[in-house]
Amino acid sequence: MNSVSAYTNIQVSEKTANSVISNLQLLLKLSPYWDLKSLLPMIELSAQSSHKFEAIIKYYHEDFPKTLNIEAEQLQERKSFAYKMNGEGIQKTVEISLVNNPDGSIGVTQKYYFDTSDSALIESLSVELKYWHKAIIEYIKLQNGSGIWKRCFRWFMDRIWLNLSLSERKIAIIIIKISIIEIIVL
Repeated sequence: MNSVSAYTNIQVSEKTANSVISNLQLLLKLSPYWDLKSLLPMIELSAQSSHKFEAIIKYYHEDFPKTLNIEAEQLQERKSFAYKMNGEGIQKTVEISLVNNPDGSIGVTQKYYFDTSDSALIESLSVELKYWHKAIIEYIKLQNGSGIWKRCFRWFMDRIWLNLSLSERKIAIIIIKISIIEIIVL
């Protein structure tokens, strides 16, 4: 079994980091490579021990959504979660874990485990993991903040941005860029 991984140290509380990595729906919405169409829990929404979910996702480069069966398992209490994804040609495990560092920071490790030896697919999964990990880290940092701007941005992310599809997000970014250019020019 092959794997790719990403690791980042951040200055946040363990409770904040755990609240993000244990929320499967949020993790799937943070991916920049697919839209989460629906997540149907078999038991409950957070991964407290081992639960099964059915997720319907649409990859950015494909026309039709795929159904994934996801088993969420807590590997180490409040420290490590594994999400085993199977369905329609996709078989991989995403493991996310937290490590308390001596300097008070939290280390966040995200690993993909998959059965393939195709070098192009491994490179693609490595790039996918890099950007997904970055999105998770930035969201954890946002959750840790308490200033007025962070609270406003967190509200915007939770209520608006994460509910948009990938194409809607791209359109919104284009409109924002055009508006900024318009303000600068005028």
